[in-house]
Amino acid sequence: KTLNAETIKLTTGLKSSHAETTKLRETTEDLRNVLSSSQARGQWGERMVEDILNLVGLEEHLNFNKQKQVASGERPDFTFLLPKKKTVNLDAKFPLTHYQRYIEADLEAVQETEKKQFLDDVKGHIKEVAARDYVNPADNTVDYVLVFIPNESIYAFIHQSDPKILDLALENHIVLCSPITLYAVVSL
Repeated sequence: KTLNAETIKLTTGLKSSHAETTKLRETTEDLRNVLSSSQARGQWGERMVEDILNLVGLEEHLNFNKQKQVASGERPDFTFLLPKKKTVNLDAKFPLTHYQRYIEADLEAVQETEKKQFLDDVKGHIKEVAARDYVNPADNTVDYVLVFIPNESIYAFIHQSDPKILDLALENHIVLCSPITLYAVVSL
């Protein structure tokens, strides 16, 4: 009886484990599909920002605007409305292609190449966002722009792999934000 009961319990546990593994595999595949499309990655980043803003209780048109054109003709993903009619813009799109390739690479030489390319992409993105005129005193913006990195691990990877990227960002009036740091900034 005991052996039969334990066998049934083990079989039930294996079935449950198999079901959870299948769900995890499907979730991983969905995430891989999102990360493989630059448009989908941008939408994913924007959605993550929206989720954080909703969690904090901020409301569109009252605390922030989404995709509203600024004086230069650019469209930041989000513009936060601050006291004294000041604003701060946020860019939610982020280059992840080479990071994904770095993670998936089996060979160390390929990993190193993809890591270098990813860090170069991050530097290029910083310079690209800096050139967009998201910081514009005539438009009453603060003197920096937020760039959202949609994953804590990627945010930490950037800082660990090349600490000078933070200096480059600050020199270009850009503050890099992860989901947790964005939450901290907007919940003040």
